[in-house]
Amino acid sequence: DGFTSEISNLLAITLKSRLVEKLALALHDVLFSSDYDESDSDEDDWDSEDDDWTAEKATLRQQKALRQLERGLLDGSDHRSISSVFAFLQNLYSFAGPERADVYRQHLLADTLLVPRLVLPYLNRCVAAANLLSRRAETYDGLLSNRDEGKEDGGSGGLDNDVALALDDMNLVAGCAAALRVLIIASFRAPPTRFVLGLLRRLNPTASLLRAAVFVARHDYLFALLCLLNVNMGALDLSVRSNFNSKKKKKAENEDADEDTDD
Repeated sequence: DGFTSEISNLLAITLKSRLVEKLALALHDVLFSSDYDESDSDEDDWDSEDDDWTAEKATLRQQKALRQLERGLLDGSDHRSISSVFAFLQNLYSFAGPERADVYRQHLLADTLLVPRLVLPYLNRCVAAANLLSRRAETYDGLLSNRDEGKEDGGSGGLDNDVALALDDMNLVAGCAAALRVLIIASFRAPPTRFVLGLLRRLNPTASLLRAAVFVARHDYLFALLCLLNVNMGALDLSVRSNFNSKKKKKAENEDADEDTDD
């Protein structure tokens, strides 16, 4: 219909003008440029031959998140600005029709700096803030237990508002959700190449977010989005593993055949 046609035209303009990258770089320069120094340069080297996206890389990202805490957390207007950009990108995908969906997903994932310069730095800040809120909530754990015991004795339970303030930063939750949705869109049906798999392993924020377990448990929608993201990535891993096993089995059969021939 007319609306889909207009959104499709808007998507075409967005791709041609590289608007996604321009928005990502503009927001990065305003909000995250201080996150990058010489000590971060090795971490941000996108080498497609490097498969070391495991414990060492995760530790480096956690250390970087702590440094970001020292630089200051994002405020509500920052979260809303970034969420608006992510919502725009998601709406383009949702309403433009399926004809250019594959091209758009590839554009978001690998053809622009959206993920390394906006999504990842933003999620790192979100993880730092969520960890801070989780630790704050954990300090209330004993007090909450005392409050629950006090209710049986007619206590007022006056800590409810404090708990809400500790865990219910809705701008933070909305921003995390919007960033995860962009990653879900970008990783959906991505080609299972070595470069893409290495890229997606690096993009996966699951381990970092789950360190703020209290925060994620309270906002279970974030956990659902993490599951969807890992389904996308796991499907790619299974595809590659299946191809690898098939080649390995075929190689073993050929070797057995060669041995029989020699005998």
